[in-house]
Amino acid sequence: MNLKRKTLIPAGLLILTVLATTLLLLFKGEKKAPHEPNLKVLSDKVDAQIKDVLYTEIGDGDLKWEIKADTVRYLKKENLAIFENVAVRLIAAGGRTFIMTGDRGEYSTDKRDIRIVGNVRVITDRNDTFSTEHLRYANADKSITTDAPIIMKNDHMQISGRGMTLSLKKRELSVLAQVKARIR
Repeated sequence: MNLKRKTLIPAGLLILTVLATTLLLLFKGEKKAPHEPNLKVLSDKVDAQIKDVLYTEIGDGDLKWEIKADTVRYLKKENLAIFENVAVRLIAAGGRTFIMTGDRGEYSTDKRDIRIVGNVRVITDRNDTFSTEHLRYANADKSITTDAPIIMKNDHMQISGRGMTLSLKKRELSVLAQVKARIR
């Protein structure tokens, strides 16, 4: 029995060594496809592209911006940042909050104006909602404007029309044409 044990142990070790060597050679011998980085070639005009963006800026008059987007492309020569799937949170003096969302946004870095296009929604801290296809925030006069059809809703009324101006300075809303209102 002692002789069997002396031959079984080295035989078992030899089999394990051969098996391990065979497995190692099989895995090492497999040719793996070289890892190709997920690199997209950017246009010559684009200076940088970033994914999962959160941009914050404190402006004059206690105005604060928070811009979130899936991606941003920055064009330095044009002073322009282009956002995809954008959400802009604008906090005005006095704590008024406006959240503007859309498919695409363009932020002028020198003028600090923003344009949002595609499935645009604006939600205020007072639960007012605006829907339109495009809008523009002009930093110089602190206003949000559009010439597209709009629908504004809150708990008490619904207003539709074409074109809108919302002055953050004056705290005034104007619907410019084809106005229809329903008060609840």
